[in-house]
Amino acid sequence: MTEKTLAGRFLVATPSMKDPFFSKTVILLVGHNAGTGALGLVLNRESSVTMEEACRQLGFECTADPSARLGWGGPVANTRGFIVHAPAADGEPLIFTDGELALGASANLLKAIAEGKGPAKSYIVLGCAGWEPGQLEGEIESGAWLIAPADNRIVFDMPVEERYEAALAAVGDEPPEPTDIPSVFRMPGPVPQGTVLGFDFGVKRIGVALGNTLTASAHAHCVIDGTTKRRWDAIEKLIGEWQPLVLVCGIPRHPDGAAHEVTVRASRFARQLAGRFHLPVFTVDERYSSVEAERDNPGAEVIDDAAAAVILQQWFDEGCPERHPEV
Repeated sequence: MTEKTLAGRFLVATPSMKDPFFSKTVILLVGHNAGTGALGLVLNRESSVTMEEACRQLGFECTADPSARLGWGGPVANTRGFIVHAPAADGEPLIFTDGELALGASANLLKAIAEGKGPAKSYIVLGCAGWEPGQLEGEIESGAWLIAPADNRIVFDMPVEERYEAALAAVGDEPPEPTDIPSVFRMPGPVPQGTVLGFDFGVKRIGVALGNTLTASAHAHCVIDGTTKRRWDAIEKLIGEWQPLVLVCGIPRHPDGAAHEVTVRASRFARQLAGRFHLPVFTVDERYSSVEAERDNPGAEVIDDAAAAVILQQWFDEGCPERHPEV
């Protein structure tokens, strides 16, 4: 039986991660199993050490950018260097590889990179992050981390300060198997009484509805432009204004229940809601919500908010079931 592992995936810190070492970090997991724990490298923090200083300490010259700062990989073994790089067929010993990313730690590899003779792309960090057996699983279950597929473009092609948002945006993409570790927030008990926001996800527009578990009723509220990153600012403003206890997101499907392209995107959107706002997110099968909204609003040009109200009302009518974005 294949052991379930998260090696080769990103961990993305959620707002509940209060440890200053890891707040708003994205970590590449390079080792993870039940018996030995986990090892990862922070990808979006810089150390105070430059490439030139590192090369000088090891006794060789640096012809690459001498002022480039090495990354801060974590609080463990913080004088040890780790090199994430594009795989190369040069016989260099590797700690980890998944076909897209490789990890080495030898001085020879650093020397080759410093001389412009190493792998085509690389990112060097000092230190790492480590977890005891079961520790990381507990942190994920508590909502401290979300899981995203690793993307070499984030590691190699993006500025350090942009990597967290990029990794957060990737949460909800289809994860490689095998794993059954949850990557969304769970409600720790029965749904409490209070305000609920409902969402009808669309590539161009996102409909929003308001409701309350006490009255079990929903009504259309507004429509958000879904084509820009400012949609998150608009959603954050709504959450700040209405202080919802939970969020409900519709997941569209074909009439026979089969998934399609927007099914994947809506599920991803639901995961992003959970990751950004640290709120429980429930999902509703909304394959007919637009049909109902059009029937109830004949002639209306924009019905996304009405469709969101149908979704939220369906959730109320079904007894507020605790369905979450699929892992």
